[in-house]
Amino acid sequence: MQSFAQFLALCAALLLGGCGGNGVSSAPYVPPCPSFPCEAPTAQKLQMPDDAEFEKRKKEFEDAQEYRPWGTFLVGRTSTLVIDRHKDQIKASAAYARGATGKGEIVAVSDSDIDIEYSELASKVTVVGPLIPTMSGHGEGVASMIAGKIGGGSLRPTNMHGVAFDAMLVFQQVDLSSDFPGDVPNKLTDLEVLTEEDSKAMAARYFNIEYARAAGAGIINHSFAKKGPIDRYPEELVRAKFKYSAAALEQKGVPPADKVIVVQGAGNEGDDCIGICERGAPPVNPASPGLFAGLGVHFPELREHVLAVVAVGQDGLLADFSNPCGIAKIFCLAAPGENLLLPHRRFGGTSGAAALVSGSLALLRQYFRDENGARQLGSTELTARLLATADRTGTYANSDKYGHGLLDLDAATAPVGALATSLSTDPNARPFNPAAFSLSGNAFGGAMRDALGGVKIAAFDELDAPFFFPLADGVS
Repeated sequence: MQSFAQFLALCAALLLGGCGGNGVSSAPYVPPCPSFPCEAPTAQKLQMPDDAEFEKRKKEFEDAQEYRPWGTFLVGRTSTLVIDRHKDQIKASAAYARGATGKGEIVAVSDSDIDIEYSELASKVTVVGPLIPTMSGHGEGVASMIAGKIGGGSLRPTNMHGVAFDAMLVFQQVDLSSDFPGDVPNKLTDLEVLTEEDSKAMAARYFNIEYARAAGAGIINHSFAKKGPIDRYPEELVRAKFKYSAAALEQKGVPPADKVIVVQGAGNEGDDCIGICERGAPPVNPASPGLFAGLGVHFPELREHVLAVVAVGQDGLLADFSNPCGIAKIFCLAAPGENLLLPHRRFGGTSGAAALVSGSLALLRQYFRDENGARQLGSTELTARLLATADRTGTYANSDKYGHGLLDLDAATAPVGALATSLSTDPNARPFNPAAFSLSGNAFGGAMRDALGGVKIAAFDELDAPFFFPLADGVS
């Protein structure tokens, strides 16, 4: 009886779990939106583990002090209590309750500076290349939002943790202290004066992806922007002056599944001015991301793995300072970027919003691995999933502002649409309902459940992501 039960378990595992469960799907990449706006399938609220345990775990995270850090800050002449609810806005607790923590993942950060002994980052950061200490604190703010420690760091009320709190970081300093020609917004002549050598230097300065790949990082965060919305520059000028930058970002010759995902802040030109506002110069009023974040508009080869991120405020609306998605909407989404709290200070801008997206991608990269650590979704599939599961309800349906919508980690870690026993490209795929699946009868007895042990069924959602269910749960 025992051997027969084991045979049945093996058959079930081979039949239902043998498609794509040992590595990245071999199915061809299909963009989430063949046209815009994206009409992604509705995410089922199927929970793993069961609903009661899921809600219990969610509440444990939400009740912890670090989940909603708070502090009193001087705003003008008034002391104001600030509560940071960005994890609520992106529904991070649902991802945590399902086991997504970023463990085993590495995120690269290219930024101005970092203090590797900073309370949230100690023992989590490897620095590549020289590091000149500065006073900006920008890099450590970004890094903390991505992977700040959980249960560690400061004991002050503003203690916090990063989105992917179990992830590790690799950091390379980027010199943001001086401008290249072309850094003044809306002056085409400044961009036109870039020489061939300037263009090569710009690519080397801002878009070194190879250090991230060498360190094993799957994501790189660029929380810096080049001023001047992408829509205000002629395509031929952008393609001529940024060809080396685009080539670095493209990672030519690297399979789509293995490309380093690049997350780029859209820019904070919403409250900028051309020249000096006091002299009557008009505000920029950007309609699209800055040049760096918007390169995918004119270089389509970047769109599947380079994301632009705009910022929403605590009210959930596009922040006054943030560039909107505009003509970059097909590879753009929104995340919180206002009053993000670090120990002892506030942090924000599209820098913070980009960091939250980078951390979220680290969560998904870890979540979609099998028990042996093999990746089940490649880089382009992960970016597609993040975009397709973004919240597009209500105000977020305005793609000119929010692109694909607001980052939603609950939807990203739950099955999207109907589940099937194999990939959508398989003509023999069959619907799979874990609640209805069962093997019952006295003939099986307890031996069947014992033989199944930890064997799981792999079912695939409509974005071809695998979800695993214990086969023994269907035996009674």
